Order: sequence, then C-alpha cells, then structure tokens
Amino acid sequence: TIGKTRSVWVLLDVYQDQFSRIAVGDSVAVSVDGTADSVYTAKIQFVSPVLDPSTMTGKARCTLGNDSGLFRPAMFCSARVFHPAGRGLLVPSTAAFYDGNGKTYVFVKTSRDAFQKREIKIGRVTREKLESLGGLSRTDLVVADRGIFLNEELQLSQH
Repeated sequence: TIGKTRSVWVLLDVYQDQFSRIAVGDSVAVSVDGTADSVYTAKIQFVSPVLDPSTMTGKARCTLGNDSGLFRPAMFCSARVFHPAGRGLLVPSTAAFYDGNGKTYVFVKTSRDAFQKREIKIGRVTREKLESLGGLSRTDLVVADRGIFLNEELQLSQH
C-alpha cells in the first residue's frame, strides 16, 4: 500500500570519497528517468552517518514536491549536488592553462577585443571545475576554453 505521495523522498547514493563534498542544505539538481529531460531542484535534508557495507555507499535525502503525481516510489534518478566548499571562485577546468614557469593562468576579457593573461592560485580541482583562491574577482569574464591558444598568440606577438 502506498501512502500519500504529494512529496517524495529522493535517496542519493554517496560514496565514501564524496561525503566531504556534501552537506545538509546543499542544492541538488535531480533528473528523473522518464520525465522529458526536466531537472528538478531540491535541498539535501539528511546525510547518513553510516555506510552500507554491501554497496559501500551512504545515503543523502532530499524531497521533491509531487502534486502532479509525476513521480512514483522506486523511480530511478540522477542528481548533481552543488556544495559551496572552499572560499574561492569556481571556473571551468578548461579555462586554466600552465605556462612554462609552472604557474596557472586564465585569460580575462578586459574590453570588447582585449584579453589579459592572469595568474591564479588554485585550490580544489575536479574534472570539470577548479577553485581559484586568488587572481580573479566575481565580475571577471574568464575565457572558458582554449585559453592556451590565446597564450600562443600572445607569445608570438612578443617575438
């Protein structure tokens, strides 16, 4: 017997290396299989303090409103958690490049047709994002991809 389903719990599997990157209150973008590529937002309400030894995962829980009855118990979903860890700004990993001096740089747009090479200090790094701990402000427009080519142009123009 299924009770009221005006709201449904979404239970997320959390691997042990992910526990430090999630917390109660974090935003979650949930994609539910079979719901026309829609993304639903929620907040983590609970993070389990234990791991299931058979799956080596713990659970995080959030709740989705379900007034329309779209969601059914035991449906599969995928979720992306947004955790505001660290004190820096996040930029795409593809924005950063490394010069011959071992430092990390990005290009920042300074005017319509001008860019500035800027050294940044790196914090946490994932496959998709890196944390800039210094060198950027929130209002900077960063070249998101292929900044290395701008760097090559810059070096050629200096010779």
